[in-house]
Amino acid sequence: MSPLSSIKYLMSHKRRTFSIALSISLSILIVFIFQLEIRNMVDGFYLSSNRLKSFSEVKALNGNDAEKLVNKIQQQGNGDKVINTVERSSSYRTGIGTDAELIVYNMTNKDIEYTMKKLSLKLKEGYIDSTKKDGLIISEQVARNKKVKLGDRISKDTDDFFRIDGEYEIRGIYEGNINVAFIPTDQKEIDMIQNKNFLLFFNESNKSQINSSLLSEKSKKYTVTTYETDINDIESFFSSFTIITNIVVFILVMVQGIILGFINYSAYYQRKNEFGVLKALGYSITDIFIKIIKEIFVTTIVGVLFAVVLIILYVVARNIHGFYSGMPAYRVELSDSFKIIPFPMFITLFSIFPIINLIRNADTIAIIEGGR
Repeated sequence: MSPLSSIKYLMSHKRRTFSIALSISLSILIVFIFQLEIRNMVDGFYLSSNRLKSFSEVKALNGNDAEKLVNKIQQQGNGDKVINTVERSSSYRTGIGTDAELIVYNMTNKDIEYTMKKLSLKLKEGYIDSTKKDGLIISEQVARNKKVKLGDRISKDTDDFFRIDGEYEIRGIYEGNINVAFIPTDQKEIDMIQNKNFLLFFNESNKSQINSSLLSEKSKKYTVTTYETDINDIESFFSSFTIITNIVVFILVMVQGIILGFINYSAYYQRKNEFGVLKALGYSITDIFIKIIKEIFVTTIVGVLFAVVLIILYVVARNIHGFYSGMPAYRVELSDSFKIIPFPMFITLFSIFPIINLIRNADTIAIIEGGR
């Protein structure tokens, strides 16, 4: 007489196998959701930073040193174009309820058209007209995010993530992969601003030289923002957040491993008599132990496969919801697969040792005599 193989035993106990596999898959899904939502938040930051692939910003804090610096670089023939603008900071909602930055520029009609062309943004609806006050041009994604359409008005009172004073009418919606907004403004109004902001446009051939010149001229009277400095800030934030995330993930894996190990132990405790009978039939502790390890392994693999299906469904559902909510697309990276590896390890680890003792203590004689 021989015991059922691991797979046959699990197939004959489908309810128990399914419940444990489902617990494993849900545990893995929780870790993945945590990671995916954090990445989605950071991707929202990148959508704003992508504007700096075509120009760098010089923001005057005091005096006219910023203007002198920009003029100096332009006189050297390094810049394609300089746009004098007023820069404001707003935001929009990300998937987990935090906000991602939305830069808003006051510009003339021609400057908006030039900037949109350089950023590969195409006006889909509406028009650009600086003669009409309080107009706002935004991306399709931001429009969906804020649930506004052409002709709607927006302000701090109507949108908790809108940070600009005053009320504005949506007069233009563009399509493109960069989140930035424009307020068409007459040049005279821009010139009246004391601390001016400048966008210094470049091409690939002079990009490095321009950014090097900007960053080498440090001053307390202005700030310089390039794509590299902005990305470094994002990556520094993400790096710090990743450390915290990894600690949280490790704790989750440990806790879930202990819980699932306890569930496994409880299930195998109910089979204590079975182990005693197998010992009476001549099976060694090692033979029984290998059988159990195989069962745990197969159950864990089934749980991982369930988790993969659930993750795919979650990503698809979130991307559908994210599209209509104007949020960045959710994406899975190859490195995410390494998040799965600890689960089989910890589940097995927290199951093995108590089960070994359980097998050793299975009293063959007591079982044969009808005891426990």
